[in-house]
Amino acid sequence: MKNTGSKAWDGQAHAHLHSQDPPDNTTWGTHSILQGQGTSVAPGAEKVYLSQLKAPGTPGEFSLQWRLVQSQKAPFSASPRHGR
Repeated sequence: MKNTGSKAWDGQAHAHLHSQDPPDNTTWGTHSILQGQGTSVAPGAEKVYLSQLKAPGTPGEFSLQWRLVQSQKAPFSASPRHGR
């Protein structure tokens, strides 16, 4: 993720990726991927979020969408990130 804003993303402020479609789902084993306490992402810098996700237990197609949010689940941007 690239910080295209004018303020740093502060790990202490609990910036993290949060599952979407549906919101708060744990289809992939968790509903959030933390930025990391004590880390900061300066404007113009990029952050790689790492996590070990767990595939659903049943065969099929499942949505994998995440959105960068702040501590109160307020999104940083209007569109979630997609993956399959």
